[in-house]
Amino acid sequence: MWGFDDSLMVVEMDRMHTPPYIIDFAKVRLNSSPEFSDEVLEQLETDGLENFEHNWPAVKRVMRALEDCLIYYLDPKRGNITFPDMP
Repeated sequence: MWGFDDSLMVVEMDRMHTPPYIIDFAKVRLNSSPEFSDEVLEQLETDGLENFEHNWPAVKRVMRALEDCLIYYLDPKRGNITFPDMP
């Protein structure tokens, strides 16, 4: 990420050279963490393991890195996040 503007709600980013690749960046929340129930968080973990298999820890790492910048990625699924070893 190069920068952002809160008033315009714009994020300036560059392309990543190593996976995971976030293809669809439409469902994000800026500056405020969404509050999810324990059930929703458990389902996210189950779905993540099912969709990404051995790549799920890398997806969680990139989501945490985004959260460090107050960007909350809300749609981690195949087609939105890809890896070279995923069909």
